[in-house]
Amino acid sequence: MELIRGVNLEQFGQQLTDKRRVLPKELAVFIVSRVARGLAYAHAKTDKDGKPLGIVHRDVSFQEHHDRLRRRREAD
Repeated sequence: MELIRGVNLEQFGQQLTDKRRVLPKELAVFIVSRVARGLAYAHAKTDKDGKPLGIVHRDVSFQEHHDRLRRRREAD
């Protein structure tokens, strides 16, 4: 995968918190849908012979992000 410069979702969430802003639900759903689409593509990727490449992305933890969002809401 290529490096894309910019902030990650954790940093983006912290910026929103610092500015006391809330991510619109529609944008959150869009972001999650694109993450899921990318993961599905990577997991389904095959070589030229159709053999699965076995790509696994280990840095995605929806529970971790959900817990962080919940804690932020409780803190406000």
